[in-house]
Amino acid sequence: MFAYELLYRDGTDNCYDCIDGDNATSQVLNNSFNVIGIKNITQGKKAFVNFTKNLIEKELVKSFDNDILVVEVLEDVEITAKVINACRKLKKDNYIIALDDFVFEPCYRPLLKIADIVKVDFLITSKKQRAQIVDLADQYGVDLLAEKIETESEFQEAKQMGYSYFQGYFFKKPEILEGNDLPVYPGNYFRVLNELNHQDPDFDKIAKVIKQDMSLSYKLLSFINSAAFGFRQEIESIKHALVLLGIKEIKKWFNLVVLKQLATEKPKEVMRVSLIRAKLSEFLGTQIVKEVETSKLFMMGLFSMIDVLMNRELEELLAELPIANEIKAGLLGEKGLFRDIYQLVLAYEEGKWEQVNYYIEKLELEEELVTKSFVESINWAEGIFTEKEK
Repeated sequence: MFAYELLYRDGTDNCYDCIDGDNATSQVLNNSFNVIGIKNITQGKKAFVNFTKNLIEKELVKSFDNDILVVEVLEDVEITAKVINACRKLKKDNYIIALDDFVFEPCYRPLLKIADIVKVDFLITSKKQRAQIVDLADQYGVDLLAEKIETESEFQEAKQMGYSYFQGYFFKKPEILEGNDLPVYPGNYFRVLNELNHQDPDFDKIAKVIKQDMSLSYKLLSFINSAAFGFRQEIESIKHALVLLGIKEIKKWFNLVVLKQLATEKPKEVMRVSLIRAKLSEFLGTQIVKEVETSKLFMMGLFSMIDVLMNRELEELLAELPIANEIKAGLLGEKGLFRDIYQLVLAYEEGKWEQVNYYIEKLELEEELVTKSFVESINWAEGIFTEKEK
Protein backbone atom coordinates (compact mmCIF):
# COMPACT_ATOMS: atom_id res chain seq x y z
CA MET A 1 0.00 0.00 0.00
CA PHE A 2 1.52 3.29 -1.14
CA ALA A 3 -1.33 5.78 -0.88
CA TYR A 4 -5.06 6.46 -0.86
CA GLU A 5 -6.99 8.74 -3.20
CA LEU A 6 -9.41 11.06 -1.42
CA LEU A 7 -12.46 12.06 -3.46
CA TYR A 8 -15.43 14.33 -2.80
CA ARG A 9 -18.80 12.65 -2.23
CA ASP A 10 -21.90 14.55 -1.08
CA GLY A 11 -23.56 11.66 0.74
CA THR A 12 -23.21 7.89 1.03
CA ASP A 13 -23.47 7.11 -2.70
CA ASN A 14 -20.16 6.59 -4.48
CA CYS A 15 -20.74 9.27 -7.09
CA TYR A 16 -19.64 12.84 -7.77
CA ASP A 17 -22.50 15.33 -8.19
CA CYS A 18 -20.55 17.78 -10.39
CA ILE A 19 -20.36 20.62 -7.87
CA ASP A 20 -17.74 23.30 -8.41
CA GLY A 21 -14.28 21.71 -8.54
CA ASP A 22 -12.69 24.28 -6.19
CA ASN A 23 -15.40 23.62 -3.64
CA ALA A 24 -15.07 19.84 -3.95
CA THR A 25 -11.29 19.88 -3.39
CA SER A 26 -11.62 22.37 -0.53
CA GLN A 27 -14.18 20.14 1.19
CA VAL A 28 -11.94 17.09 0.75
CA LEU A 29 -8.98 18.96 2.30
CA ASN A 30 -11.04 20.45 5.11
CA ASN A 31 -12.83 17.19 5.99
CA SER A 32 -9.69 15.06 5.71
CA PHE A 33 -7.23 17.27 7.57
CA ASN A 34 -9.51 19.28 9.89
CA VAL A 35 -12.66 17.23 10.58
CA ILE A 36 -12.03 13.49 10.35
CA GLY A 37 -8.26 13.69 10.72
CA ILE A 38 -5.83 12.69 7.96
CA LYS A 39 -4.08 10.14 10.19
CA ASN A 40 -7.40 8.42 10.84
CA ILE A 41 -7.95 8.09 7.09
CA THR A 42 -4.57 7.12 5.63
CA GLN A 43 -2.80 5.63 8.68
CA GLY A 44 0.33 7.54 7.74
CA LYS A 45 0.22 6.67 4.00
CA LYS A 46 0.13 9.33 1.32
CA ALA A 47 -3.10 10.96 0.14
CA PHE A 48 -3.77 11.78 -3.53
CA VAL A 49 -6.09 14.80 -3.89
CA ASN A 50 -7.40 16.33 -7.12
CA PHE A 51 -6.45 19.98 -7.68
CA THR A 52 -8.06 22.45 -10.07
CA LYS A 53 -6.24 25.12 -12.07
CA ASN A 54 -7.44 27.83 -9.67
CA LEU A 55 -6.23 26.05 -6.51
CA ILE A 56 -2.87 25.17 -8.08
CA GLU A 57 -2.28 28.79 -9.08
CA LYS A 58 -3.26 30.01 -5.60
CA GLU A 59 -0.67 27.62 -4.11
CA LEU A 60 -3.17 26.35 -1.55
CA VAL A 61 -1.24 23.08 -1.53
CA LYS A 62 1.60 24.55 0.52
CA SER A 63 -0.63 24.75 3.57
CA PHE A 64 -0.60 20.96 3.84
CA ASP A 65 2.04 18.39 4.74
CA ASN A 66 4.25 17.40 1.78
CA ASP A 67 4.98 14.06 3.46
CA ILE A 68 1.31 13.11 3.04
CA LEU A 69 -0.33 15.16 0.29
CA VAL A 70 0.15 14.18 -3.37
CA VAL A 71 -1.02 16.84 -5.83
CA GLU A 72 -3.14 15.40 -8.65
CA VAL A 73 -3.32 17.76 -11.61
CA LEU A 74 -6.74 17.10 -13.13
CA GLU A 75 -6.99 16.22 -16.81
CA ASP A 76 -9.12 19.30 -17.54
CA VAL A 77 -6.58 21.76 -16.09
CA GLU A 78 -5.46 24.25 -18.75
CA ILE A 79 -1.67 24.01 -18.93
CA THR A 80 -0.67 27.66 -18.64
CA ALA A 81 2.67 29.24 -17.77
CA LYS A 82 1.25 30.08 -14.33
CA VAL A 83 0.26 26.45 -13.69
CA ILE A 84 3.67 25.20 -14.80
CA ASN A 85 5.45 27.74 -12.60
CA ALA A 86 3.29 26.81 -9.58
CA CYS A 87 4.06 23.11 -10.15
CA ARG A 88 7.80 23.87 -10.35
CA LYS A 89 7.57 25.59 -6.95
CA LEU A 90 5.72 22.59 -5.49
CA LYS A 91 8.35 20.24 -6.86
CA LYS A 92 11.06 22.40 -5.29
CA ASP A 93 9.20 22.14 -1.98
CA ASN A 94 9.26 18.32 -2.24
CA TYR A 95 5.60 17.75 -3.10
CA ILE A 96 4.82 14.72 -5.27
CA ILE A 97 2.96 15.72 -8.45
CA ALA A 98 0.73 13.32 -10.36
CA LEU A 99 -0.99 13.88 -13.72
CA ASP A 100 -4.51 12.45 -13.63
CA ASP A 101 -6.24 10.51 -16.46
CA PHE A 102 -3.26 11.17 -18.71
CA VAL A 103 -3.65 11.14 -22.49
CA PHE A 104 -0.69 12.73 -24.25
CA GLU A 105 -0.95 16.17 -25.83
CA PRO A 106 2.11 18.32 -26.75
CA CYS A 107 1.10 20.93 -24.13
CA TYR A 108 1.91 18.37 -21.41
CA ARG A 109 5.64 18.21 -22.17
CA PRO A 110 6.62 20.94 -19.62
CA LEU A 111 4.61 19.15 -16.93
CA LEU A 112 6.13 15.77 -17.81
CA LYS A 113 9.50 17.28 -16.93
CA ILE A 114 8.15 18.14 -13.46
CA ALA A 115 5.73 15.29 -12.66
CA ASP A 116 6.61 12.26 -10.54
CA ILE A 117 3.67 10.03 -11.47
CA VAL A 118 1.45 9.70 -14.53
CA LYS A 119 -1.97 8.11 -13.94
CA VAL A 120 -3.44 6.13 -16.84
CA ASP A 121 -7.11 5.15 -16.90
CA PHE A 122 -7.34 1.57 -18.23
CA LEU A 123 -11.06 1.96 -18.99
CA ILE A 124 -10.72 4.85 -21.43
CA THR A 125 -7.35 4.19 -23.09
CA SER A 126 -6.47 1.61 -25.74
CA LYS A 127 -3.53 -0.78 -25.51
CA LYS A 128 -1.78 1.29 -28.20
CA GLN A 129 -2.21 4.51 -26.19
CA ARG A 130 -0.96 2.79 -23.04
CA ALA A 131 2.15 1.59 -24.87
CA GLN A 132 2.86 5.13 -26.14
CA ILE A 133 2.56 6.47 -22.59
CA VAL A 134 5.06 3.86 -21.38
CA ASP A 135 7.57 5.17 -23.94
CA LEU A 136 6.94 8.77 -22.76
CA ALA A 137 7.38 7.76 -19.13
CA ASP A 138 10.76 6.20 -19.95
CA GLN A 139 11.75 9.33 -21.87
CA TYR A 140 10.87 11.72 -19.00
CA GLY A 141 11.72 9.43 -16.08
CA VAL A 142 8.29 9.36 -14.45
CA ASP A 143 6.52 6.46 -12.73
CA LEU A 144 3.28 5.06 -14.10
CA LEU A 145 0.10 4.41 -12.14
CA ALA A 146 -2.57 2.18 -13.66
CA GLU A 147 -6.03 3.23 -12.46
CA LYS A 148 -9.47 1.63 -12.98
CA ILE A 149 -7.88 -1.82 -12.72
CA GLU A 150 -10.86 -4.15 -12.32
CA THR A 151 -9.64 -7.58 -13.46
CA GLU A 152 -6.70 -9.91 -12.96
CA SER A 153 -5.79 -9.64 -16.65
CA GLU A 154 -5.63 -5.82 -16.50
CA PHE A 155 -3.44 -6.04 -13.42
CA GLN A 156 -1.05 -8.48 -15.13
CA GLU A 157 -0.94 -6.36 -18.30
CA ALA A 158 -0.03 -3.25 -16.30
CA LYS A 159 2.71 -5.11 -14.42
CA GLN A 160 4.22 -6.49 -17.62
CA MET A 161 4.22 -3.01 -19.19
CA GLY A 162 6.26 -1.65 -16.29
CA TYR A 163 3.67 0.20 -14.23
CA SER A 164 4.80 0.94 -10.67
CA TYR A 165 1.45 1.62 -8.96
CA PHE A 166 -2.02 0.11 -9.33
CA GLN A 167 -5.44 1.37 -8.30
CA GLY A 168 -8.97 0.08 -8.80
CA TYR A 169 -11.86 -2.13 -7.74
CA PHE A 170 -9.70 -5.24 -8.31
CA PHE A 171 -7.96 -4.38 -5.04
CA LYS A 172 -10.65 -2.65 -3.00
CA LYS A 173 -13.84 -0.71 -3.51
CA PRO A 174 -13.98 2.84 -2.10
CA GLU A 175 -15.27 3.46 1.41
CA ILE A 176 -17.34 6.48 2.41
CA LEU A 177 -15.92 8.13 5.54
CA GLU A 178 -18.15 10.47 7.50
CA GLY A 179 -17.62 12.97 10.30
CA ASN A 180 -19.62 15.83 11.76
CA ASP A 181 -18.37 19.28 10.92
CA LEU A 182 -18.97 22.27 13.18
CA PRO A 183 -21.79 24.75 12.56
CA VAL A 184 -20.77 27.83 10.63
CA TYR A 185 -22.13 31.36 10.92
CA PRO A 186 -21.81 33.36 7.67
CA GLY A 187 -21.76 36.70 9.50
CA ASN A 188 -18.48 35.80 11.21
CA TYR A 189 -16.93 34.67 7.94
CA PHE A 190 -17.80 37.93 6.26
CA ARG A 191 -16.45 39.96 9.19
CA VAL A 192 -13.10 38.17 8.99
CA LEU A 193 -13.02 38.43 5.20
CA ASN A 194 -13.73 42.15 5.41
CA GLU A 195 -10.85 42.69 7.83
CA LEU A 196 -8.46 40.52 5.78
CA ASN A 197 -9.18 42.69 2.75
CA HIS A 198 -7.87 45.81 4.50
CA GLN A 199 -4.41 47.01 3.56
CA ASP A 200 -3.24 46.47 7.16
CA PRO A 201 -5.48 43.80 8.72
CA ASP A 202 -5.96 44.14 12.49
CA PHE A 203 -5.06 40.90 14.32
CA ASP A 204 -7.05 41.99 17.37
CA LYS A 205 -10.25 42.43 15.36
CA ILE A 206 -9.80 39.13 13.53
CA ALA A 207 -9.05 37.29 16.77
CA LYS A 208 -12.12 38.80 18.44
CA VAL A 209 -14.41 37.37 15.74
CA ILE A 210 -12.71 33.96 15.56
CA LYS A 211 -12.65 33.39 19.32
CA GLN A 212 -16.45 33.77 19.38
CA ASP A 213 -16.90 31.05 16.76
CA MET A 214 -16.00 27.48 17.72
CA SER A 215 -15.97 26.32 14.10
CA LEU A 216 -13.40 28.92 13.05
CA SER A 217 -11.37 28.42 16.23
CA TYR A 218 -11.15 24.67 15.78
CA LYS A 219 -10.32 24.88 12.08
CA LEU A 220 -7.63 27.49 12.74
CA LEU A 221 -5.92 25.36 15.39
CA SER A 222 -6.16 22.20 13.26
CA PHE A 223 -4.66 24.12 10.34
CA ILE A 224 -1.77 25.53 12.35
CA ASN A 225 -1.06 22.06 13.77
CA SER A 226 -0.24 20.81 10.26
CA ALA A 227 3.29 19.51 9.89
CA ALA A 228 3.66 21.94 7.00
CA PHE A 229 4.38 24.70 9.52
CA GLY A 230 6.49 22.81 12.02
CA PHE A 231 5.53 24.98 15.01
CA ARG A 232 6.69 23.35 18.24
CA GLN A 233 5.17 25.75 20.74
CA GLU A 234 1.80 25.59 22.43
CA ILE A 235 -0.85 28.01 21.25
CA GLU A 236 -1.99 30.25 24.09
CA SER A 237 -4.74 32.22 22.37
CA ILE A 238 -6.43 32.74 19.02
CA LYS A 239 -4.40 35.92 18.46
CA HIS A 240 -1.21 33.97 19.18
CA ALA A 241 -2.17 31.47 16.44
CA LEU A 242 -2.86 34.30 13.96
CA VAL A 243 0.43 36.06 14.68
CA LEU A 244 2.38 32.81 14.24
CA LEU A 245 0.74 32.17 10.87
CA GLY A 246 1.03 35.66 9.44
CA ILE A 247 -1.43 37.37 7.08
CA LYS A 248 -0.42 35.41 3.95
CA GLU A 249 -1.06 32.01 5.52
CA ILE A 250 -4.22 33.27 7.25
CA LYS A 251 -5.62 34.27 3.87
CA LYS A 252 -4.78 30.84 2.43
CA TRP A 253 -6.48 29.14 5.35
CA PHE A 254 -9.52 31.36 5.10
CA ASN A 255 -9.87 30.80 1.36
CA LEU A 256 -10.06 27.09 2.11
CA VAL A 257 -12.63 27.53 4.87
CA VAL A 258 -14.83 29.95 2.96
CA LEU A 259 -14.94 27.73 -0.13
CA LYS A 260 -16.46 24.97 1.97
CA GLN A 261 -20.24 25.04 1.96
CA LEU A 262 -21.72 26.72 5.01
CA ALA A 263 -23.51 24.33 7.31
CA THR A 264 -27.31 24.46 7.13
CA GLU A 265 -28.12 22.83 10.45
CA LYS A 266 -26.82 24.69 13.48
CA PRO A 267 -27.05 23.05 16.92
CA LYS A 268 -27.41 26.45 18.50
CA GLU A 269 -27.94 25.30 22.09
CA VAL A 270 -24.66 23.36 22.14
CA MET A 271 -22.87 26.36 20.68
CA ARG A 272 -24.53 28.68 23.17
CA VAL A 273 -23.50 26.52 26.13
CA SER A 274 -19.91 26.35 24.83
CA LEU A 275 -19.72 30.14 24.54
CA ILE A 276 -21.18 30.63 28.03
CA ARG A 277 -18.64 28.20 29.48
CA ALA A 278 -15.81 29.97 27.65
CA LYS A 279 -16.75 33.43 28.90
CA LEU A 280 -17.52 32.28 32.44
CA SER A 281 -14.18 30.47 32.67
CA GLU A 282 -12.47 33.65 31.49
CA PHE A 283 -14.36 35.78 34.04
CA LEU A 284 -13.49 33.41 36.88
CA GLY A 285 -9.84 33.52 35.89
CA THR A 286 -9.78 37.27 36.51
CA GLN A 287 -11.12 36.79 40.04
CA ILE A 288 -8.92 34.07 41.51
CA VAL A 289 -5.90 34.85 43.63
CA LYS A 290 -3.49 32.70 41.62
CA GLU A 291 -2.14 34.17 38.39
CA VAL A 292 -3.58 32.47 35.33
CA GLU A 293 -3.83 33.28 31.61
CA THR A 294 -7.52 33.89 31.04
CA SER A 295 -7.23 33.35 27.26
CA LYS A 296 -6.41 29.70 27.99
CA LEU A 297 -9.46 29.41 30.21
CA PHE A 298 -11.59 30.84 27.42
CA MET A 299 -10.29 28.21 25.01
CA MET A 300 -10.99 25.47 27.56
CA GLY A 301 -14.65 26.46 27.78
CA LEU A 302 -14.97 26.97 24.04
CA PHE A 303 -13.80 23.43 23.25
CA SER A 304 -15.62 21.72 26.12
CA MET A 305 -18.39 20.34 23.88
CA ILE A 306 -16.46 19.81 20.68
CA ASP A 307 -16.78 16.03 21.06
CA VAL A 308 -20.58 16.36 20.98
CA LEU A 309 -20.51 18.57 17.92
CA MET A 310 -18.06 16.46 15.96
CA ASN A 311 -19.17 13.00 17.09
CA ARG A 312 -15.65 11.97 18.08
CA GLU A 313 -13.87 11.14 21.33
CA LEU A 314 -12.75 14.27 23.22
CA GLU A 315 -9.31 12.83 24.01
CA GLU A 316 -8.74 12.03 20.33
CA LEU A 317 -9.77 15.53 19.22
CA LEU A 318 -7.63 17.29 21.82
CA ALA A 319 -4.60 15.22 20.84
CA GLU A 320 -4.81 16.79 17.37
CA LEU A 321 -4.85 20.39 18.63
CA PRO A 322 -1.68 22.30 19.60
CA ILE A 323 -3.25 23.89 22.67
CA ALA A 324 -1.72 24.27 26.13
CA ASN A 325 -1.53 21.19 28.34
CA GLU A 326 -3.47 22.98 31.10
CA ILE A 327 -6.46 23.26 28.75
CA LYS A 328 -6.33 19.58 27.83
CA ALA A 329 -5.83 18.56 31.47
CA GLY A 330 -8.83 20.60 32.58
CA LEU A 331 -11.13 19.03 29.99
CA LEU A 332 -9.84 15.48 30.49
CA GLY A 333 -10.22 15.45 34.28
CA GLU A 334 -6.65 15.85 35.52
CA LYS A 335 -6.38 17.53 38.91
CA GLY A 336 -5.33 21.17 38.92
CA LEU A 337 -6.52 24.77 38.77
CA PHE A 338 -8.02 24.48 35.28
CA ARG A 339 -10.02 21.40 36.25
CA ASP A 340 -11.33 23.12 39.40
CA ILE A 341 -12.51 26.13 37.40
CA TYR A 342 -14.12 23.86 34.80
CA GLN A 343 -15.87 21.84 37.52
CA LEU A 344 -17.23 25.05 39.05
CA VAL A 345 -18.56 26.13 35.64
CA LEU A 346 -20.28 22.75 35.14
CA ALA A 347 -21.71 22.71 38.68
CA TYR A 348 -23.17 26.22 38.31
CA GLU A 349 -24.57 25.33 34.89
CA GLU A 350 -26.32 22.25 36.34
CA GLY A 351 -27.43 23.86 39.61
CA LYS A 352 -25.38 21.56 41.84
CA TRP A 353 -25.08 24.05 44.66
CA GLU A 354 -23.07 21.93 47.09
CA GLN A 355 -20.37 21.52 44.45
CA VAL A 356 -20.62 25.22 43.57
CA ASN A 357 -19.99 26.17 47.21
CA TYR A 358 -17.13 23.67 47.47
CA TYR A 359 -15.26 25.11 44.48
CA ILE A 360 -16.02 28.73 45.38
CA GLU A 361 -14.38 28.11 48.74
CA LYS A 362 -11.48 26.14 47.22
CA LEU A 363 -10.75 28.84 44.65
CA GLU A 364 -11.27 31.63 47.20
CA LEU A 365 -13.94 33.38 45.15
CA GLU A 366 -16.83 35.62 46.15
CA GLU A 367 -20.23 34.04 45.59
CA GLU A 368 -21.82 37.27 44.36
CA LEU A 369 -19.08 37.77 41.75
CA VAL A 370 -19.53 34.21 40.48
CA THR A 371 -23.28 34.77 40.10
CA LYS A 372 -22.70 38.08 38.37
CA SER A 373 -20.15 36.47 36.04
CA PHE A 374 -22.59 33.70 35.10
CA VAL A 375 -25.31 36.20 34.20
CA GLU A 376 -22.86 38.35 32.24
CA SER A 377 -21.62 35.26 30.38
CA ILE A 378 -25.18 34.38 29.36
CA ASN A 379 -25.81 37.94 28.17
CA TRP A 380 -22.52 37.95 26.26
CA ALA A 381 -23.35 34.66 24.51
CA GLU A 382 -26.86 35.89 23.67
CA GLY A 383 -25.32 39.01 22.18
CA ILE A 384 -23.08 36.87 19.97
CA PHE A 385 -26.08 34.91 18.69
CA THR A 386 -28.06 38.11 18.11
CA GLU A 387 -25.21 39.42 15.94
CA LYS A 388 -24.99 36.09 14.07
CA GLU A 389 -28.68 36.13 13.20
CA LYS A 390 -28.77 39.70 11.91
